[in-house]
Amino acid sequence: MITLQLTQSCNFRCDYCIYSENSLYNRTHSHNSMSVSTAKHAIEFFKMHSIDNPNPVVAFYGGEPLLRFSEIKQITQYAEQVFEGKHISFRITTNCSLLSEDMVKFFFDSGHEFYLLISLDGPQQIHDKSRHYANGESSYQAVIDNVHMILDNHPERNK
Repeated sequence: MITLQLTQSCNFRCDYCIYSENSLYNRTHSHNSMSVSTAKHAIEFFKMHSIDNPNPVVAFYGGEPLLRFSEIKQITQYAEQVFEGKHISFRITTNCSLLSEDMVKFFFDSGHEFYLLISLDGPQQIHDKSRHYANGESSYQAVIDNVHMILDNHPERNK
């Protein structure tokens, strides 16, 4: 598996995030991002060092990787070409607030094998305690609405 940190930007400011301004040991959120060219080189490196792996996995991470959906599409298509003949799958760690119907179609209806790892802390009062937008507003309803959008259109994803 290879994990690509596409961006250091995030639309949330979770109190416990290792990239928050409160952390003494890690970087803070920034506008730094990985170029598609760098991601392609990483995919090629991954292939060269996983020749015997019949099931390569490419993971997208951030910040919030859905801020770079256009790049996710390009990198996904490139990785599928590079690993042609192998069972490639993809993972995204996301706060799920930016998910759109177009994204859901790409992830689940376009022949790609995607798994979304969604950050949700529980019921609204628990979730909103630490997981909020950068402006301090509640993020819960947007996340829940998008989870329901996935489950309504893809009940098989209820795992």
